[in-house]
Amino acid sequence: MIFNILVIAAIFLSVISIIWIPKWQTRKTEMNKSDKWKAENEFRRTLIQIFGGVIVIVGLFFTSEQVRQFYISQENMKLEQLSSRYSKAIELLSKKGSTNKIGAIYALEQIVEESPNYLKIVLDVLPVFVKQSEYCQDNEYNKIILPEVQAAMTVIARIKNKENTNVEKVYSINLTRAKLKGVELTSANLVKADLREAELINAEISYANMQEAILNGANMQGANLKAVNLKIAVLSGVDFQGANLDGADLEGAVLWFANLQSTNGLTVDQLLKVKTLYQVRGLAGSLRAALLERKRELFDPFEKE
Repeated sequence: MIFNILVIAAIFLSVISIIWIPKWQTRKTEMNKSDKWKAENEFRRTLIQIFGGVIVIVGLFFTSEQVRQFYISQENMKLEQLSSRYSKAIELLSKKGSTNKIGAIYALEQIVEESPNYLKIVLDVLPVFVKQSEYCQDNEYNKIILPEVQAAMTVIARIKNKENTNVEKVYSINLTRAKLKGVELTSANLVKADLREAELINAEISYANMQEAILNGANMQGANLKAVNLKIAVLSGVDFQGANLDGADLEGAVLWFANLQSTNGLTVDQLLKVKTLYQVRGLAGSLRAALLERKRELFDPFEKE
């Protein structure tokens, strides 16, 4: 690049010399001494200006190239630092003790904040960590979620809350068979999440967005699902015993073989919007009667209207 600029400058000066200098020499022979002296000074000034211009151009190029190289080196340094921090966080995540793990989880969140290129990587790593974790014993009879698992789910929800709201572009997360009893996920973004056979007993998921989520066989006994978005969700075989479904959006949801015993907040209007209630269990008699009267095919998808 530099060589090309210098060649262009040399050619330019040569052209000027070929075209302009002979003309100047011709004029010089026709001039008196005073005019010759003035012409010579004018010629010198012109050459100085030309050379000065070339020097300025070359100087600007060198400056811009140095600036560009500086930014490249800074960007490379940043990438190296992020890579090092990511490796350290993964190392901490594998160590014993909740403090180490929680610190690693929040470090991964910060890395995603600084570089969106790590978003999908972290949304793969954290769910794997959650799925591999067990409960801890609160007492002899009660199992509760580990604090680091709650931290991981909180970070997953926060990262996904900043994601594009366009469902078609959402990155789904795999939380199959995750042990999430009592997890706090209020207003979380769980669009398209795969929660098949997950344990969500007594979970707090109110106002969450679970559109198109897959929850086949999940245990959601006693879960708070108030105003949750379950549009087009697959809820086949889900155990909703004692769950709160007040204001939940069930439009297009599939509830094959779901257990709706003792659920709270369910209304006829909500259930009229579902795709199917085939073989549901525990549905209140009054709700079943009203639905059979208004949309019998919900209970038998093979029955013609």
